[in-house]
Amino acid sequence: PVMPLADLSSGPPRAAFKAAINSLAASGGTAGHLGTAWGWYMLSPEWGSLWPASAPRPYDPAQVIKAVVLMTDGMFNVAYDNGGEIYPWPDPSATDPSLAGTSPNQALALCEAMRNPADSQRRIRIYTVAFQAPPESEALLKQCSGEANYYDTTTASQLSAAFKDIVKKLTNLRVTS
Repeated sequence: PVMPLADLSSGPPRAAFKAAINSLAASGGTAGHLGTAWGWYMLSPEWGSLWPASAPRPYDPAQVIKAVVLMTDGMFNVAYDNGGEIYPWPDPSATDPSLAGTSPNQALALCEAMRNPADSQRRIRIYTVAFQAPPESEALLKQCSGEANYYDTTTASQLSAAFKDIVKKLTNLRVTS
Protein backbone atom coordinates (compact mmCIF):
# COMPACT_ATOMS: atom_id res chain seq x y z
CA PRO A 1 0.00 0.00 0.00
CA VAL A 2 1.03 3.59 -0.62
CA MET A 3 1.47 5.61 2.55
CA PRO A 4 0.33 9.24 2.62
CA LEU A 5 2.94 11.97 3.05
CA ALA A 6 3.59 12.60 6.73
CA ASP A 7 6.12 14.09 9.11
CA LEU A 8 8.32 11.10 9.93
CA SER A 9 10.49 12.78 12.55
CA SER A 10 8.66 11.03 15.41
CA GLY A 11 5.40 9.57 16.62
CA PRO A 12 2.92 7.13 15.07
CA PRO A 13 3.66 8.02 11.41
CA ARG A 14 7.33 7.15 11.92
CA ALA A 15 6.46 3.85 13.60
CA ALA A 16 4.02 2.96 10.80
CA PHE A 17 6.63 3.84 8.17
CA LYS A 18 9.29 1.68 9.86
CA ALA A 19 6.81 -1.20 10.20
CA ALA A 20 5.99 -0.95 6.48
CA ILE A 21 9.69 -1.07 5.58
CA ASN A 22 10.32 -4.00 7.90
CA SER A 23 7.48 -5.93 6.29
CA LEU A 24 9.11 -5.78 2.83
CA ALA A 25 10.85 -8.88 1.54
CA ALA A 26 13.55 -8.92 -1.14
CA SER A 27 12.96 -11.39 -3.92
CA GLY A 28 16.16 -11.05 -5.93
CA GLY A 29 14.85 -9.26 -9.01
CA THR A 30 16.13 -5.87 -10.16
CA ALA A 31 14.63 -3.90 -13.02
CA GLY A 32 17.69 -1.65 -13.27
CA HIS A 33 16.63 -0.20 -16.59
CA LEU A 34 13.69 1.45 -14.83
CA GLY A 35 16.00 3.33 -12.45
CA THR A 36 18.14 4.34 -15.42
CA ALA A 37 15.09 5.63 -17.30
CA TRP A 38 13.81 7.59 -14.31
CA GLY A 39 17.22 9.22 -13.90
CA TRP A 40 16.84 10.54 -17.44
CA TYR A 41 13.20 11.55 -16.91
CA MET A 42 14.17 13.63 -13.88
CA LEU A 43 16.73 15.65 -15.87
CA SER A 44 15.39 15.92 -19.40
CA PRO A 45 13.14 18.88 -20.24
CA GLU A 46 11.37 16.59 -22.73
CA TRP A 47 9.82 14.85 -19.71
CA GLY A 48 8.91 18.10 -17.95
CA SER A 49 5.20 17.48 -18.36
CA LEU A 50 5.54 14.79 -15.69
CA TRP A 51 6.54 17.46 -13.13
CA PRO A 52 4.57 20.62 -13.99
CA ALA A 53 5.51 22.29 -10.69
CA SER A 54 9.24 21.58 -10.98
CA ALA A 55 10.12 20.74 -14.57
CA PRO A 56 13.80 20.07 -15.34
CA ARG A 57 15.82 23.06 -16.50
CA PRO A 58 16.61 23.32 -20.20
CA TYR A 59 19.82 21.84 -21.53
CA ASP A 60 22.52 24.52 -21.31
CA PRO A 61 26.01 23.12 -20.59
CA ALA A 62 27.29 26.64 -19.85
CA GLN A 63 24.73 27.08 -17.07
CA VAL A 64 23.63 23.64 -15.88
CA ILE A 65 25.43 20.36 -15.22
CA LYS A 66 23.07 17.45 -15.74
CA ALA A 67 24.28 14.27 -14.06
CA VAL A 68 22.77 10.91 -13.13
CA VAL A 69 24.14 8.67 -10.40
CA LEU A 70 23.12 5.02 -10.79
CA MET A 71 23.79 2.67 -7.92
CA THR A 72 22.94 -0.99 -7.49
CA ASP A 73 23.76 -3.97 -5.37
CA GLY A 74 21.95 -6.36 -7.68
CA MET A 75 21.68 -7.62 -11.20
CA PHE A 76 19.70 -6.03 -14.00
CA ASN A 77 17.54 -9.12 -14.42
CA VAL A 78 13.85 -8.24 -14.65
CA ALA A 79 12.13 -6.66 -17.66
CA TYR A 80 8.49 -6.45 -18.60
CA ASP A 81 6.51 -6.34 -21.83
CA ASN A 82 2.78 -5.65 -21.72
CA GLY A 83 2.60 -6.53 -18.04
CA GLY A 84 4.53 -9.81 -18.19
CA GLU A 85 8.18 -10.65 -17.71
CA ILE A 86 10.04 -11.00 -21.00
CA TYR A 87 12.49 -13.57 -19.62
CA PRO A 88 10.99 -14.71 -16.30
CA TRP A 89 13.57 -14.41 -13.56
CA PRO A 90 15.71 -16.39 -12.72
CA ASP A 91 16.15 -17.27 -16.43
CA PRO A 92 19.86 -16.67 -17.24
CA SER A 93 18.74 -14.98 -20.47
CA ALA A 94 17.27 -12.15 -18.36
CA THR A 95 20.78 -10.78 -17.72
CA ASP A 96 22.06 -10.97 -21.32
CA PRO A 97 22.72 -7.42 -22.56
CA SER A 98 22.72 -8.60 -26.19
CA LEU A 99 19.08 -9.77 -26.04
CA ALA A 100 16.54 -7.12 -27.00
CA GLY A 101 14.13 -6.27 -24.22
CA THR A 102 16.25 -7.47 -21.30
CA SER A 103 16.90 -5.06 -18.45
CA PRO A 104 20.64 -4.74 -19.25
CA ASN A 105 19.93 -4.23 -22.96
CA GLN A 106 17.45 -1.46 -22.22
CA ALA A 107 19.68 0.15 -19.56
CA LEU A 108 22.67 0.31 -21.90
CA ALA A 109 20.55 1.84 -24.68
CA LEU A 110 19.34 4.49 -22.22
CA CYS A 111 22.90 5.18 -21.05
CA GLU A 112 24.05 5.60 -24.64
CA ALA A 113 21.19 7.99 -25.39
CA MET A 114 22.01 10.10 -22.31
CA ARG A 115 25.80 10.15 -22.78
CA ASN A 116 26.02 10.51 -26.55
CA PRO A 117 22.92 12.09 -28.05
CA ALA A 118 23.01 13.39 -31.61
CA ASP A 119 23.05 16.92 -30.17
CA SER A 120 26.17 17.33 -28.00
CA GLN A 121 24.43 20.09 -26.00
CA ARG A 122 22.04 17.45 -24.60
CA ARG A 123 24.67 15.22 -22.96
CA ILE A 124 24.10 13.96 -19.45
CA ARG A 125 27.01 12.85 -17.29
CA ILE A 126 26.57 9.41 -15.81
CA TYR A 127 28.26 8.15 -12.66
CA THR A 128 27.75 4.56 -11.56
CA VAL A 129 28.31 2.89 -8.21
CA ALA A 130 28.34 -0.86 -7.63
CA PHE A 131 27.84 -1.78 -3.99
CA GLN A 132 28.67 -5.44 -3.45
CA ALA A 133 27.22 -6.05 -6.91
CA PRO A 134 27.73 -9.18 -9.00
CA PRO A 135 30.31 -9.09 -11.83
CA GLU A 136 27.63 -8.79 -14.55
CA SER A 137 26.31 -5.60 -12.98
CA GLU A 138 29.80 -4.21 -12.51
CA ALA A 139 30.47 -4.69 -16.23
CA LEU A 140 27.17 -3.08 -17.17
CA LEU A 141 27.77 -0.07 -14.91
CA LYS A 142 31.28 0.43 -16.30
CA GLN A 143 29.91 0.35 -19.83
CA CYS A 144 27.12 2.73 -18.91
CA SER A 145 29.24 5.46 -17.33
CA GLY A 146 32.69 4.75 -18.69
CA GLU A 147 35.60 3.57 -16.55
CA ALA A 148 36.44 7.06 -15.22
CA ASN A 149 32.97 7.51 -13.71
CA TYR A 150 32.54 3.99 -12.31
CA TYR A 151 32.99 3.10 -8.63
CA ASP A 152 33.22 -0.40 -7.18
CA THR A 153 32.45 -0.40 -3.47
CA THR A 154 32.09 -3.12 -0.88
CA THR A 155 32.07 -1.15 2.39
CA ALA A 156 30.23 1.86 3.78
CA SER A 157 33.46 3.88 3.86
CA GLN A 158 34.15 3.09 0.19
CA LEU A 159 30.60 4.04 -0.67
CA SER A 160 30.98 7.36 1.15
CA ALA A 161 34.32 8.00 -0.61
CA ALA A 162 32.73 7.27 -4.01
CA PHE A 163 29.97 9.82 -3.46
CA LYS A 164 32.47 12.39 -2.20
CA ASP A 165 34.54 11.86 -5.36
CA ILE A 166 31.46 12.27 -7.55
CA VAL A 167 30.65 15.56 -5.80
CA LYS A 168 34.27 16.66 -6.28
CA LYS A 169 34.06 15.89 -10.01
CA LEU A 170 30.81 17.79 -10.33
CA THR A 171 32.05 20.85 -8.47
CA ASN A 172 35.60 21.02 -9.83
CA LEU A 173 35.83 24.19 -11.93
CA ARG A 174 38.54 24.66 -14.54
CA VAL A 175 39.59 27.92 -16.08
CA THR A 176 40.84 27.59 -19.65
CA SER A 177 42.02 30.15 -22.14
